[in-house]
Amino acid sequence: MSIFKYLFQIITLDIISKAIFGIMSILIIRFLSVEEFAIYSISIALINIVSSSVSSIFNRLYIAGGIDKSLPKSSFFTYQILLTAVIFIFLLPMSSIFNNYFSIIFLATLSQVLFLFVQTHFQASLNFKVYYLSDFTRIAIYSFSFITLICLNTLNTMNILIVYCLSSLSSFIFFGIKLLRIKDLLDLRNVIIFTKSLLHGNEMFLLLYSLIVILFSYTDLLMLKYFSTEYSVAIFAAAFTYYGFLRTILNSIHKLMLPLVQKSKSIDEIKSIMKNFSYLSFTAFPLFIMIIFLSDFFIPFLDNNKYPESIKIFKILAISSYFSFLFSPYVNIVFRAKNAKFLFQIYSIIFSIYLLTSPIIIIFFDVIGLAIFSLFAWLLLNFITFLKSQKILFNSKDLVLDD
Repeated sequence: MSIFKYLFQIITLDIISKAIFGIMSILIIRFLSVEEFAIYSISIALINIVSSSVSSIFNRLYIAGGIDKSLPKSSFFTYQILLTAVIFIFLLPMSSIFNNYFSIIFLATLSQVLFLFVQTHFQASLNFKVYYLSDFTRIAIYSFSFITLICLNTLNTMNILIVYCLSSLSSFIFFGIKLLRIKDLLDLRNVIIFTKSLLHGNEMFLLLYSLIVILFSYTDLLMLKYFSTEYSVAIFAAAFTYYGFLRTILNSIHKLMLPLVQKSKSIDEIKSIMKNFSYLSFTAFPLFIMIIFLSDFFIPFLDNNKYPESIKIFKILAISSYFSFLFSPYVNIVFRAKNAKFLFQIYSIIFSIYLLTSPIIIIFFDVIGLAIFSLFAWLLLNFITFLKSQKILFNSKDLVLDD
């Protein structure tokens, strides 16, 4: 199957998945009050930060890292559960920020980690049929429960998070239990071996880089929570929800590119993959332009003009999304070259500058200024990564092809 056909199928399934979740998100935007939508958005941000920190990092390490894949999958599973618990113990002093939702946020995060563990397994083996079967099982349970909440007039943040938790947990039970063995789950020796493998060489820098990327992705919402109003959090969260549809395309690219580049047997094969992708990125340009133009019409329709300021923010995020679509997939070449140290250094420098500068941007230019600042930060990071990948391809000896 050609990369275009493979990618088209993945993007199509991702879009269907995201569209269903998107409908639910739009209903949440319309029906929750500004204050409750703000706390809901911050809760989802924390769930995504922690679950991504644990699961997406594991995803990259499992597929692109040099960890010992002969270790039982149950050991990787135990590691993620323990790490999630440790993170939330450290977050306890901040629990007041989330009102009375901290416990359900922890449970929702844990269920999300379990679900992503299953998806990582099937992504690594390029078994996208079962990958999406698990995804649509979760969606079906979530959708049915969500509709029930609306019919019973009980749609609120607590109930939405409970439904979120149960849907992810159910999909894990259906597809993930069979991957585990109780004996290995309780064998902490393998967990220690896995932990030690993360603390040296490329794996350590890949871990740190992945953590920075995840934190960077949700810094905007957290900064607005501390330095602006709940309304600013709400309008940015609304724009971020619509922006999620565009991120679906980008995530689909990475979902396929990461294992494809890692499994490539020659330099020419890698170059062929990236050449096909470059055609796709230029073909997608009119689609992004059309979406940006039509946002003046579809956003007011979707949210009943509840957050009109979110239109400008969405347009900025959409431009940022296209630049990410254009340049960020080349990071997979840097992964293959096992040069995560370079990524960690560049991202840590720019992220530090971003953290120090964004409060000032918010105070003087509010949410619009922060969105523009975010666009330039991500563009700089992705373009530097692109240049590094071209240097690696030019000096082909830098690529590791003996995995």
